[in-house]
Formats: sequence, C-alpha cells, structure tokens
Amino acid sequence: MKFTKLLSMLLVAVMLFSLAACTGDGTTDNSSKVEFNGPKEAIADKNGSEYVIIRNKNGSDYETDIAVDLQDRIRKITGAELKISNDTKAENPKEILLGTARGASEGLGETQWKISHDGNKLIITAGGDKALELAYNFFLEQFLGCSWLDVDLKPMNAIKIPKDFVYEDEYMSREAFLAQTQLIEYPEYPEEAIPRDYDYFVKVTQGEKTIEIPVYNRTIGSNYFISNVKDGDIHRRYAEFAFSGDPVTIEVTANLDFNRVSVMPSSKGIDFKVDGNKITYTIDKPQTTMIKLNDNRDTILAIFAEEPEYEDDIPDKALSTVHYYEAGVHEPENGEIILTSGETLYLAPGAVVKARVFASGMNVKICGRGTLLESSPNRTKLGQKASYMIQLENAKGADISGIKVVDAHTFNITMTSCEGITIHDVKVLSNQISTDGLSWWAKNTDIHVYDCFWHVSDDIFVVGGECENNLVENCIVGADYGVFTPTTSGEGITFKNIDIFRSRALIKIINDGGSGLTTMENIYAEDVDSTGSIVEYTPGSNKPRNYVLKNVSINGLKSDIITTNGCNGLYVTFDNVWIDGKLVTADTFLGATAKGQNITITSANDKTAAKVGIDNVEKVTLYKTEKVFINALEVETAIPTVKENGTVYVPVKEVLKALDFTNIKLSDGKLTFEYKDEKYEVTEGKTEAVSKGNKVTLSTAPVLRDENLCVPLDFFKTVLGTDAKYDEAKLRVDITNIARSGNLLRNGDMEQGMTTDWITRWFTPMYLSTEAHSGKYAMRTLVDETSYEPGSANGIYQDIADVIRRYGKGTYKISAWVKKTSTSTNSTKISLGITPYYDPDSNKVTITPTTQWQKMEYTYRYTGNPEALSMLYYYVGYADGTVKGFLIDDMVMEKIK
Repeated sequence: MKFTKLLSMLLVAVMLFSLAACTGDGTTDNSSKVEFNGPKEAIADKNGSEYVIIRNKNGSDYETDIAVDLQDRIRKITGAELKISNDTKAENPKEILLGTARGASEGLGETQWKISHDGNKLIITAGGDKALELAYNFFLEQFLGCSWLDVDLKPMNAIKIPKDFVYEDEYMSREAFLAQTQLIEYPEYPEEAIPRDYDYFVKVTQGEKTIEIPVYNRTIGSNYFISNVKDGDIHRRYAEFAFSGDPVTIEVTANLDFNRVSVMPSSKGIDFKVDGNKITYTIDKPQTTMIKLNDNRDTILAIFAEEPEYEDDIPDKALSTVHYYEAGVHEPENGEIILTSGETLYLAPGAVVKARVFASGMNVKICGRGTLLESSPNRTKLGQKASYMIQLENAKGADISGIKVVDAHTFNITMTSCEGITIHDVKVLSNQISTDGLSWWAKNTDIHVYDCFWHVSDDIFVVGGECENNLVENCIVGADYGVFTPTTSGEGITFKNIDIFRSRALIKIINDGGSGLTTMENIYAEDVDSTGSIVEYTPGSNKPRNYVLKNVSINGLKSDIITTNGCNGLYVTFDNVWIDGKLVTADTFLGATAKGQNITITSANDKTAAKVGIDNVEKVTLYKTEKVFINALEVETAIPTVKENGTVYVPVKEVLKALDFTNIKLSDGKLTFEYKDEKYEVTEGKTEAVSKGNKVTLSTAPVLRDENLCVPLDFFKTVLGTDAKYDEAKLRVDITNIARSGNLLRNGDMEQGMTTDWITRWFTPMYLSTEAHSGKYAMRTLVDETSYEPGSANGIYQDIADVIRRYGKGTYKISAWVKKTSTSTNSTKISLGITPYYDPDSNKVTITPTTQWQKMEYTYRYTGNPEALSMLYYYVGYADGTVKGFLIDDMVMEKIK
C-alpha cells in the first residue's frame, strides 16, 4: 500500500459527547494523543472480533487499500482476523465502515472527515481520499498506537475505542491556502555556492510587511555567441520569493547607469514607476517579471514571484522513496542523483544540490523551491548515468515542478522515449554553449510543459524524433541562439503563448526529421537580433518540414525572414505574423534565399491577436550610480559608496576580496582580514587600526551601514599602503592596485581539484589526474582513449579579463606543462595562448607534444585600454589528430613589466 504525506494543517475540531482534549487554539494536534472520557469497548482482542470491515464495492482504490491495511494491522497487533466485505451485502451486527461504504460520507465536503462509533458501527469516513488519509491516520495514532509509516507494530491485548463518540475535522484546501495573504522569504543560498549580484537590490512589500531579497548570479564566463559585451554573456541574475492573497509591490534599486527601463514580459503590460534609481511595480498573482536597462540584454534581472508551497506538495522525508534536501549546500556522491519508479527528489527553499539527475521508470517526481546546481565543469557524462542536468529516459508519469536549474555546462532537461511528462514552474538559467533548454529525442508522448522560464545560451526547445500530444505553453524564454529547433515526425508539437525576451533566429532547423507539424501560436518576441531570421534552415535531408506561425509579433529582426541555404522541403504558413509592427504579406515578404520554398501567407490582419506595438519601456532622466574601481577593474560592492559630512566612505569587503586578501570577517563592527601571514584590523567608530600587525591611525573612524563596514579614503593609504581618490563629477572611487607577484591564474596548479576556474572548450572531457608535473594533481583531457574526441575547438581556458583590468598595460608571461597521456595520442601540435574569442588568434605558441612533460611559454603584451576590454582568455589546446589525450599542469600567468 502506498500513502502520500498526510496533511498536518487542521482547521476545525468538533468533538461531541465524550471528547475531552484539543490543542489550545481549537485545532487538533496529530502529534499527541487526544483523551476520550467515558466507557470504552474493544473492537478486537486476542480472542477475535465481532466486527467486519466494510468497503464500497465501487469506491476508490485508496478505500480498498486502507481496508486491507487495517485488516493487516489489527491481525498483527491483536491476532484477530477481521473479514473484509462489500457494502452490497447484507449488514452485519457490528461493522467498520470505511470511506463511502453504505453512504457514510454523505453530507461531508471534500476537505471534511469524521470518525464515530455508536457501539455497533465504527465509521472512518471523509468527503475525499485526501481527507480520508487524515481520518485513517488519526485513527491509527489514537487507537492502534502507530502511524501509517510504521512497519513494526506493538502487540496489544485489545484495541479499545470510546463506546459512543463523534470526532469531526477538516483540512485546509489548496484553494483556501492560496487565498490567504502571505509573503514568504526563502532562506538565502550560501554565497560560496550561489554568488550575490550587487547591480540590483530588491524589496517586496505586502501590506505592512516588507522583505529584502538577495539577487543571485551564478555563471561562468562564456563568449561563444556574445563577444562584444563585457565578460561576454555572463549575467543570469535572479531573485525569488513567494506570496499569495493580497498584491505585492516590488521595488528594484538599480546600481547601474541608465536612462531607459523595461519591465518584461512587455506583453503583460505591467505598469511601473521610476524614481531616481528605484523601479516600482505591483503584481496581484505569482508570476515571473524582468527588469532590463538601456535595451541592454546584459542588464536583465529575473524576479520569480512564486506560489507558496502547499503542505500536500512537500513529500514526507521519512519515506525511503524520498530524496529530501534541506536548505544549505549538498554534494551527492559522484555529482549525480539517480531516480527510479516511485521516487521523489525534493529541494527545499534555500537548498543548493550540486548534482545532475537521471530519472527513469514510473511516476518519478522532482519538486521544491530549491536549486539544482551543475556539479562538474565537464560536458560529458557524470557518475553512472547523468550526462545532462535533468535526464529523463524511458520515464512515464514524471512530474518536474518548482525548482531552479542553474549554471549547466551541458543540456539542461532532456527526454528520451518518455510518456506522460509534466514540467511546470521550472526556472532554468545558464550561459554556456550547449546548454540547450529542453530537448526531445526518440518518441515522446503526452508531454505538457507550462509556466516555465528559460534564460540560456544556445537553443531553448530542441525537438527531434516522433511527437504525439506534445504541448508547450505559457512560458517565458530567452536565448543567445534559436528558440525553436524542431525536426519532428508523428503528430508534431504545439507551442502556445510564449514570450521571448531575447533570441537570434526564431526557428533553427539543423537536423534530419520527418514531416510532423510544428505550430507556433501567440508568440511575442520583443527582442530578436537584427542579424537573425525567423527560420534558419541548415541543409539536411530535404525531408518535408511543416511550420505554422499564427498570431506572432517580432521586434528587432531586420534580415531575411527565411534563410534556407538553398534547401528544399520547407513548408511555412504565416498567419497574422508581424515584424516591427509591419504585417508579413506577399508584398513585404523578404529573402531571396527563400524563393522556391512552399510559403503560404494568409490574409489575417489582427494586431490585437498578435500583440503588435506592445513595448513596456520608459525613457527616464539619466541616472548615474556610484562606482568603485581598482585601476580598470570595477568592483561591485554590497552597498553604494557612502558620503556623510564631507567624508567619502567605501564599502570595503568586496574591495579586499578583489585585492586578494583572505579570511575577511566582520564581527561586532570589527573587520579582520589577512594576506599570507600579515594581519589587518579596522573597527567601526574607532580611528585606531592594525596594518601588517602594527597599530596605525585613521583620520576618520569607519562607519557601519546596512551591515557593511565602510572606510574613509585614507584607509587605503594608512592600512593597505595604496592610494584612493574620489572623483565627484564621475561619482567614482579609484583605488591603485596592490600588485601581487607570482601566478595570477586561479587554481593554475590544479591542487584545488576540478574547480570551475577552468572551462572546457567545446566538449573536451576534463578530469583530475594524480599523474602530476608537480604537487598532487594535474588536469587530464581524456579519461581513457575511447572517450569522446572533440574537434579542433578542444582544450581548456580561463577568463583573465579581470586580471588585465586590474594590472593594466604591460608584458605578461604565460606558461603550462603538457604531455601526451599515452603513445595513443596522435596529435602533432598543441597550442598555448591568449585570445579574446572562442577560437584562438595569433597570440600563441605551438609545440609538438610527447609522452614526457614539456614546458610551453609565451610572452604576451597588452597595449589596449583595459576599461574598454570586453573579454580575454588564457587557453591550452587546439590540438590536431584523432586522439587528443593530454595532461596539463602548472598553468601560470605573471606580469613581468
């Protein structure tokens, strides 16, 4: 017998006749016994029982389950064997009526339950199965001394119940629970797992209650698609909370320069106000909203206002089938979780689970409000099975809801040969190549995806194979590349009510496929690259591809509507499709490469249906924010620079981190920090400080603001031995760098293990090896000679843009030690270099690798403007050959002049 978690939220207790005890607030407490006064009667003892268990012949499966379970428990506890009978048979002198047997539940609402006894009939009934679970568990706890989880039952001479009593109660329905006014602040994720982003601060107010919620941003530098913005397409900011009942007002404080504000999705038409750097708007139901400044995609902040968790949706952690993760960081073995039939993975609010998930079998469930975080820098398989963040194979009846999936280095969610899958309220954020949002492979039937959010690089919906009854609706999506990549057979797939807040191509067709119909209806794309197309068709097999676009509005696209590269077999219907406010007609249809295709353009002309002209943007007076720089490196601080009584105070914690100080701790207004064996100390309200273990005196005492210690400008000279100045016109603090000798790379010797400081190029497998050049560890690019062999874009890289911003113009020496993993490695060259792109440029050195360690060295001179630098990478790789197994160790970057 399988039971779900019983609800503990009880509202009303009505005790008639001899009930003597309830909780003080009038609700029952299932965790303690309720005392019943008056005479009692044994319904079963060691000598047997006069009672017969009665079930409704046409009742629910659950009613049958508890009939069998009750019979079994009474036998194990007393030895009495009770008969089970249907209510279609004649009445017995003494009966235990369960559920709807003999009309026992008449007059009860779905949430109500009742237990009664009149000396002849013991009735355990309810208006629905969920309420019956409560009634049955109450009966077990009160009279059998066990709960439904208990397997080992304590023997009793007799099971006694009050001879004459009625006990009634009800639980709070989901509808009643969500009608309550409540504002819920989640536990914060540990900062070492999910870093904070200080470009925005968010407050949420409901009535008299206000909460401040952190902004998160966990991503790795990536520039495969975006190379013209600072640090590439790195930002995936988000904040989260839950509410129900009364509306909430969201106040976003932006710590960026801006003169243009968007509140998205624009199709929702959310009213907002801008006052200085505060953006305020109100929502009346849980939903995802986004802020974008200056029409710049790199400024996007997603705010997830979620529905509170109903108690019935939280699984019982005591069950062996439940993988339950509380708030905090968790690292499952091998970085993967394997789920089989009937198992549930639950991530509580504030939980960070560093793992990929592989699920198969029947009725798997993944739920909660926590975060699933990438556990490996590799894009290849982890542990036993997990190749992707959430991987469903041969799964039936699976449900994924509520969680966030963050910083994938591979595909996010995949389905292979699945049936009856539901994915809803899931938020996916990643920024690397090959982090496709949702992928279908083989045959997938009865798939329903709704109310989800994707902000990824590469493509969003990659559909291949055969689809039957597949629907994706009411989603908000953004991508660096294509949104829809469908090559389906069978019935095809429907996408409906999709808001697109960024993309390049709308439809990208790259694989062979059948003639399944892909329907895209009610699509609002508010930011499509001007270089993109509605349909980008790469040559394949020329099998027929059928697409219908209905009620579609696209903003931003300027190039050909369809790019086919001369392919045939494309069938597209445009039904009320608009581009930049202009209807697609035969006269306006563009694209020489689309000539000869089977294009149908209907006569539909309905701006309202396509949401044409919606642009939820407001131009405002330019706002300039306070900034802190170490040379050309901008440092995000937890609060802006403070100016009081003519003194400039700098929030110092993040600055110290950027200057390589460690063990930074603030306690009772005292900030302590270290560099190697040097000790430093500064305290709120005191001019006396400690520098390298020596006492020094500041001109002005530091101040504490919003739990951040802010220091006067002379702190940097007096305590750190460097300079700082404030430019009033630019609202900018400039701090002179403290140059550090030695290696400027992070984890260059691999002694910290496989950290995400190092990222693979393309799909290079990357592993930790004990065959080191020095120390304990090196990096190995293949675990064995049968591993996946990447193409020319192989090897590893590290983002060094911040190093150049901080250390500036000059000459840098880079080096690495490399060797073949074995004689099977047939590469004749491997490169070391610096590149601003995903591919290498001329700043490199190449050697012929051998089975012995060799040192590679290259001298790089940077002559540009560090503040104008967008991206820069140190890399080792780009080997030729068909077997590219390498060991790489002791990577170094030093500034030599």
